[in-house]
Amino acid sequence: MKDVLSRAKEEAVEHRGERIVRNAGIVAGFLFLGRIIGAGREFILNRFIGTSWEADTYRFVSDNVFQDLYTKFEKLLQPVYVPIFVARQREDGDEPAWRFTSMVGLVQLLLLLGLCLGGVIWAPQIARAMLERQIEAHPAVEALAVSFLRILLPALVVYSLSNLTELTIQSYHSFTVPALAEALRRILIVVGLVAAIVFFKGHPEPVHATQGLVIGLVVGCMARLLVQLPLLRQRRKLFRPRLDFRNPDARKAGVLALPLVVAVIFSYIRNLAESFLALREGVGGLAGLRAARRLVDMPWQVLGLGISYVIYPFISELGAKQERGEMANALVSMIRVMAFVFVPMTVFMFLLAEPTIITAFFGMRFDDESVRLTMQAMPWYVLGMLFFGIEDPMLKWFFALSDTKTPVIMGILGNVLWFAIAVPGIRVYDGGLTALALAMVGSKTLKVLILLAILRPRLGPVPRKRVLPFIGKLVIAVGVMTVAIIFTSRFLDGAIPFTGWLKGAGEFFGSAFVAVVVYLGVSFALRIEELQLVVDRMKARLRRGSA
Repeated sequence: MKDVLSRAKEEAVEHRGERIVRNAGIVAGFLFLGRIIGAGREFILNRFIGTSWEADTYRFVSDNVFQDLYTKFEKLLQPVYVPIFVARQREDGDEPAWRFTSMVGLVQLLLLLGLCLGGVIWAPQIARAMLERQIEAHPAVEALAVSFLRILLPALVVYSLSNLTELTIQSYHSFTVPALAEALRRILIVVGLVAAIVFFKGHPEPVHATQGLVIGLVVGCMARLLVQLPLLRQRRKLFRPRLDFRNPDARKAGVLALPLVVAVIFSYIRNLAESFLALREGVGGLAGLRAARRLVDMPWQVLGLGISYVIYPFISELGAKQERGEMANALVSMIRVMAFVFVPMTVFMFLLAEPTIITAFFGMRFDDESVRLTMQAMPWYVLGMLFFGIEDPMLKWFFALSDTKTPVIMGILGNVLWFAIAVPGIRVYDGGLTALALAMVGSKTLKVLILLAILRPRLGPVPRKRVLPFIGKLVIAVGVMTVAIIFTSRFLDGAIPFTGWLKGAGEFFGSAFVAVVVYLGVSFALRIEELQLVVDRMKARLRRGSA
């Protein structure tokens, strides 16, 4: 009887693992599509706006106001809303779960409307406070910033509400449509930019390019919400917005959300401070910093966020069942995948930082000065890529254990460390954008390492046989790849008879080809499990195809 139960449990675990892999593949596929679209947008956009004052204005409003505020609401919703909704729906059905959803949606809407109204009214004051140096150099900055704020803040309301629908749909283990909706949003942003390029016959001024992007952002947010709503139409009658603070789920959400609110406020202050300091470096400072961060963010956000979105409901179930051993194994697997992908990528992008920037952005208004500004930050941002990728998925383990306080405390500590590095780095040592990049990497790295140290005892013993041999094999594979990159890049630097983009792209793609071949070859020879799994799956599919 015990053997039968044991086999049944193993089959259930295996089935769960297959669902995680399948759903992660779906989400990662759409995220990959979205990131490719985003990369294309950045590839085009940076050539048309470079590191101009229009670029600084757009980056501040789009990144710090629109996208960053959305992210903060998302970070509040995801750890608080999903576990409570999943638990209530599994235990008592849809109706009590949707009572909780109705309350969350109404509170979210009221907060967003208040934020939107305040931002629209005080848009001139916000613009003058943050873009003072840009306005001094180019008075037109203020009018452009105010118009962008008053357009994008109402769109933020729709964008954030679409996140609630996304999380609700994902709680039913449905991931395709939400991922498609986000990909559509990104496509429509690019459509707005392309429309501006076409309208101005291929030569839009930077202000016209950014205006096209803003229009695309607004349309994309509306589409993101509308695409997801049909999946909830059968349950629309359950959505009855009302403020019922006696609801036990609402009270629990309030307790869980309180420390997160503190963390979100600290994080947003840090992001505003980062932009403020970059803008004080002069025209192009913020645009150069953002260009550097975009290059680093694009790779890890595909895999890291894909795993984070998909694994959370499953980890929440394991946490509810107190299956700590399986949670520990899942954590090790996640970190191994991240390390296998991002450690070699970190080495490559650090050694070939300038060719990477030139290949991605160089041309038209993204000139040598733009490359210089981006180079101040990009190589140092790269050093934190692995920790950037691990951070968000790892927090799901804490949230699944109903612990929001520990991540909050460590987040605050990380923000304090950021200020401790960034402010002296700029004010005392005149480190400029380099100091800002190192501050971000240092604070994130410390936060992730301490969180891992705190999490490990809660999950029980970590299987060392899955950790130590992997580290040894990874070091060997990356070491061999590093030698190959150095020799290849030196050879190509002298052998390529071109200048500008052609030279940078030739060095980048030539070195990348050698790096991938060498790294995968050594990894295969060392039988690193992550690569071996992919190879075995490909062989199985080929056998099925030939059968």
